[in-house]
Amino acid sequence: NGYAVLRVDDRGAGESEGDYKTATLDDFVGDTHGELDYMLTRKEVDQKLISLVGHSLGGVIAPMVSVERPEVAFMILLAGSGIPGDELMLLQKEKIERRMGVPDEGIAAGQKNIGGAYDLITSGEGSDDSLKVKLTTYFNGVFGEALPAEQVDAIATQLSYPWLVEFIRHDPSVPLSKVQVPVL
Repeated sequence: NGYAVLRVDDRGAGESEGDYKTATLDDFVGDTHGELDYMLTRKEVDQKLISLVGHSLGGVIAPMVSVERPEVAFMILLAGSGIPGDELMLLQKEKIERRMGVPDEGIAAGQKNIGGAYDLITSGEGSDDSLKVKLTTYFNGVFGEALPAEQVDAIATQLSYPWLVEFIRHDPSVPLSKVQVPVL
């Protein structure tokens, strides 16, 4: 039908190399630049109609790339966000819990507990072992003996992934405000 599509696996999935957990938003932006560079080498690709289609995290990455690459003619954003990552994740958590029938008190407690962790993340620099230690200490203080140490460690580890730390700190409205191409 006249369309060329390059669809890629996440880092470390399928035959892709790398480690998704240790990647940063800049790594994902760099990956997308590389993918665009590849598409520009293809003779069958109309270089005036190259677009980016981003879903979820890809919907955050696509505007970041679009403002740097004049080759991008338009974007399609699927479930990309326009609010800071911490706000988005708290909103998603609330909506999921409401659909599950969690009582208002439980939702409020969850917002406070996870919101406190996000506050630690947004107030700090970098995503290193010290952040994981701070998160572990925080969750142990919040949950005490109610959560096994392994579960606290798993939560603190996941929330310390570099890309997730950066996502929680990221305000997608900044690159979105600089986009000059049509967006669906």
